[in-house]
Amino acid sequence: MMKKHISLYRQYIQCFLLAFTILILQSCKKDWLDAKPDKSLVVPTTLQDFQAILDNTDVFNTNYPGLNEVSSDNYYVTFGNWQNSGSALERNSYTWSKELYAGETYNADWNNSYKRILYTNIAIEGVNKITSTNQNLNDWNNVKGTALFYRAFSYYNLSQLFCKPYEEISSTTDLGLPLRLSSDVNAKLQRSSIRETYDQILKDLNVAIGLLPESQIYLTRPSKNAVYALLARVYLGMRDYDKALEYAKLSLNKNSFLIDYNTLQEADNLSFPRFNGEVIFHSEASNYTIIYRSNFNVDTTLYRTYQNNDLRKSLFYTVSGADAIFRGNYSGSNAFFNGLAVDEIMLIRAECYARKNMVNRAMEDINTLLKTRWKKNSDGTSEYNELTASNSLEALKIILEERRKELPFRELRWTDLRRLNSDPNYAITIKRKINNQVYALSPNDPKYTLSIPPDEINLSDIVQNKRD
Repeated sequence: MMKKHISLYRQYIQCFLLAFTILILQSCKKDWLDAKPDKSLVVPTTLQDFQAILDNTDVFNTNYPGLNEVSSDNYYVTFGNWQNSGSALERNSYTWSKELYAGETYNADWNNSYKRILYTNIAIEGVNKITSTNQNLNDWNNVKGTALFYRAFSYYNLSQLFCKPYEEISSTTDLGLPLRLSSDVNAKLQRSSIRETYDQILKDLNVAIGLLPESQIYLTRPSKNAVYALLARVYLGMRDYDKALEYAKLSLNKNSFLIDYNTLQEADNLSFPRFNGEVIFHSEASNYTIIYRSNFNVDTTLYRTYQNNDLRKSLFYTVSGADAIFRGNYSGSNAFFNGLAVDEIMLIRAECYARKNMVNRAMEDINTLLKTRWKKNSDGTSEYNELTASNSLEALKIILEERRKELPFRELRWTDLRRLNSDPNYAITIKRKINNQVYALSPNDPKYTLSIPPDEINLSDIVQNKRD
């Protein structure tokens, strides 16, 4: 069993070296098509090498886990489109079946994430072998800080699928992830606890804060503000509202820009340009067949929550007959944006204010956001009426409703369902109907945690998640 696991991990490293060789050859002025990388693989050794690894957008800015969106309640599909989905894993994730894989053994969300983690470990080990000097310090810091951010981001996204929701009281006994922190092929790992998983995520991010620059040339590279924003997201999921508020404030102090949706063109096929002013860090999720744009319809209850003067109704969606189709990706493409943006962080701050009984500040944030989403008259005036709340519970209800409307298809809804299940005021049962059969997922159901792919169980002999 161990030999199989080592063999697979060595294959990852060989693929990495081959990909890196091609990357280096592509950047050379000579005709790289004549090169034979299979005979002599390039081994990365310099800061420039490791920066090039981390600048591979196909690895670090795409193909983040997407099964959380497949499993969420933002949409529905017809029986025909469900039948024609690409895999049993997709179909069974949609209906929250106890058995997800039905004979299949592969899970792209798991494999892509651990490939990303392998690359970050290679970069971290490599940069640690290079002495930092006054001349290379900025580059050295950027490589290590970037790698730590990507490793933390990958483990966080994995934890939202393959670990139970974070509960402080059981965090030391609930199973977390196998924490691979080196490229050592001989390291055989078991699952950590959820506490250890989150501790590693937070440790990586807290080190990255001191290394990354205030801003980056490209939004595909993480900055210090991206770390603040991700920490706010992580702490919100842990229901540590003091820490979530702290980092949301730090992030918004760096960038609080909100797009005036009146400046966007409703006629455009895709409403939002890539790298728009609200984006803090750009990344995209895997686009599963079942949630290709032409294959699914927006949940009708969600669509009906938007008022007519709310520009999100027309910019996020287009109507085809009786169906609403989503087109509001901040990715500027059909791929779902799962990166970090100002609007999410403002909603985190508002929610934390509400939970800390700071009602006026909570409502100030939500109104600041909604004013930029409201349709203006031809003379530039707005008929937006500010929302009010007399207590923290009223404020929280409003904020959670607006979070639902502001952040659809951002790969956040599944995490929200999981964390809100702990509160009877917000826990809901979600349902699907396929071929006249109704499927339901109750609050705190074990099926909120996905099964680890059989390939990994067979190779590593780690403990499988229970879904009953």
